[in-house]
Amino acid sequence: MLHLGRDLTAQNQAKWQSYSCGEDQKIDVRYYKSDAGPTAQIRYQGLNISAPYSPELSDEDVSAFSNGELTWTVSNFVQTDFYQESDGFLARHEKVEGAGEEGIVDHLLVQDCMPTK
Repeated sequence: MLHLGRDLTAQNQAKWQSYSCGEDQKIDVRYYKSDAGPTAQIRYQGLNISAPYSPELSDEDVSAFSNGELTWTVSNFVQTDFYQESDGFLARHEKVEGAGEEGIVDHLLVQDCMPTK
């Protein structure tokens, strides 16, 4: 596993990070250690979800946290501290059916998110 998240605390001790995003939108995220490993709790326009780190959706460039319905993704530039990463975006995954086939469509809810100090 990546060395990301090695210094994460329990959820009740994790600090919130505010992000300023495109189109004057805001999102708050905190990163903590759970039984599932590194986890992100995301607050955005009334949503309040927790999503575990997703090795399947992450790579050397991005770290992704997904609960299957929503995915929060940030860059993987610093590689040791989620709180310092930028270029965040939140996507909703929706199942669609067309021409007899089922697929997944991603809808970007917020993008270009940079941490605020």
